[in-house]
Amino acid sequence: MRPLLSLVILFHVVQPYARAARRGLVAARDVIPAPIVVPTSSSWIGDDGPWSAMPIRVGSSGKSIRVFPSTSNQETWFVLPGGCVSGSPPTCTTDRGEIHNYNDSTSWANKGRFFIILNRELVTVNTTGDYGFDTVALGSGGQSGPSLTGQVVAGVSSYNNYVGLFGLTPKPVNFTDDKTPHPSFLGTLKARNLIPSASYGFSAGAGYRLRRAPLTLVLGGYDASRFTPNSISFPFAANDQVDLLVALRAVKATAGGSDTQLLQRSIIIEIDSSTPQIWLPTDACEKFEVYFGLIYDTTTNLYLVNDTLHDSLVKKNATITFSLANDLSSGPTVDIVFPYNAFDLTVQPPITKNTSSQYFPLRRALNDTQYRLGRTFLQEAYLIVDYERRNFSVSQTLFPENASPRVVPILNTTASSSSSAPAKSSKKGISGGAIGGIVVGVLLGFAIVGLLVWFLLRRRRRRHNKSSNRDTTPSPSEDDATAVGSVIAPSSPHTGSAWQETTENRSKIELDAKDTNLHEVPANEARGSRMIPPNQIALPDPRPKTIHELMGDNPSTSEIPSPDSERGDWIGSRAVSPLTMPLSPMTIADDGTLPLTSSPLPTPPLPTPPFEGPGSPTPKFK
Repeated sequence: MRPLLSLVILFHVVQPYARAARRGLVAARDVIPAPIVVPTSSSWIGDDGPWSAMPIRVGSSGKSIRVFPSTSNQETWFVLPGGCVSGSPPTCTTDRGEIHNYNDSTSWANKGRFFIILNRELVTVNTTGDYGFDTVALGSGGQSGPSLTGQVVAGVSSYNNYVGLFGLTPKPVNFTDDKTPHPSFLGTLKARNLIPSASYGFSAGAGYRLRRAPLTLVLGGYDASRFTPNSISFPFAANDQVDLLVALRAVKATAGGSDTQLLQRSIIIEIDSSTPQIWLPTDACEKFEVYFGLIYDTTTNLYLVNDTLHDSLVKKNATITFSLANDLSSGPTVDIVFPYNAFDLTVQPPITKNTSSQYFPLRRALNDTQYRLGRTFLQEAYLIVDYERRNFSVSQTLFPENASPRVVPILNTTASSSSSAPAKSSKKGISGGAIGGIVVGVLLGFAIVGLLVWFLLRRRRRRHNKSSNRDTTPSPSEDDATAVGSVIAPSSPHTGSAWQETTENRSKIELDAKDTNLHEVPANEARGSRMIPPNQIALPDPRPKTIHELMGDNPSTSEIPSPDSERGDWIGSRAVSPLTMPLSPMTIADDGTLPLTSSPLPTPPLPTPPFEGPGSPTPKFK
């Protein structure tokens, strides 16, 4: 009982620490990962910008290339060696963000050549890409970022996609000859718990701002220092192919204190960073032509700006405001204001033949499927997209001087308000609380094992002592038994040290008090036989005497106390008290001695112990 009591006390002492251990492990498992701030590049590239690019690494060799983030794509595109050939501009490789040969990568797994369907409404020729699976990592060679294997990548050569793209949507990629969906980069980050949620915050960067502000991209959150918040949230489009649709309610130009409306009617338009320009209805483009003096070039299908017009527009310094809403006719709007410099861009070969030229990034849309707010719009607009809740917001971008980023995670829909704070680094291991809990749990395990070993050794020692007592207890001689007819009374009916008649018959005997005048040795006397003085011996009655024999003790290996009582022998499958056990009649010989040839009651089979005892399995603690 004492070891069991010790275990109970130990359990109550360590129980609070065990709870703390469990809480620590749960907290370690449920730590919210930090958002990933994507490294930027100092390069400004492209044939129609220039634009800020992000560095990534592709293939087993980690080839560094530069790409543009794409809000409508889930794949990673790079430029093949065939994209810069003899006759290409001398700066082709640099302007296209470097080229990559997938044959140089040992981790490349070819899928085949497929048509590229991105922005098919905006191009007049079909473009193909060499698709496969390869490793993609964020950052350049000297920058650290997550590296994911088996990503869907495509090599392109066409000028229609002059710079590679990095897809931002978490949707999987499906091929026409393969029914298996292949996860995107953002989807894989979310599935591996490397970011808090399938979301991002993005602005395309502004080369005309002081110090050429590069793009900003946060996966799993946003940078709160880079935009002016507003209360308008846009739901995703019902069409699963297009997510970022808004109602463009108005476009106005302001110069010299007067406003001019440039959009005659409200339209539904898509926000898409994959395309550089803004695509509006033809009548709206005509309003722009009148207000800014633009001339449409039918060769390039662009509004090219010569030096004279350029100087005039810079001097005019008009601002252009785009008003966005959820509804075409009612509800609040959010205004994104652009300086003229946001539209003062440069186009160069191969779009133009030999020389570069300033141009105004406005395109004529043939129908409503071509309406786009492209990369030009995202210079001054900060986009926060939440795929967990299927909504997004558009805010005015800020360009703070020497401000520290304020990265805020966007939690997934299963995270509760009581969840742990975001981890500062995804490389951190188990928290201190979890480590403490594990230590307590290990110590508890050692304590339980130690107590269990001590308890088993103590039981073995006690059984050994009992066996030694029985072997060394002196037995009365045959002369003593026949001469005086004395009987040795056990000191206690349950000590297991009573005199045993023979090896075969282990029954304890006791004379019936009503039929004989024998005297027992007091219970507190020393064990063993004792001679009774002759004057105290009662002569035997010549009549046959009847005595009753109690069932003797079973061998020591089955001396297991009843779970219901501290006293009583285990008989069969239940405990029976010695006072209620069945009696068996025996007779006494004429000389007053007990016949040793009497057959005792049959010894019952040993029961299976219901709890721990000799031979029982080691108990398990939960």
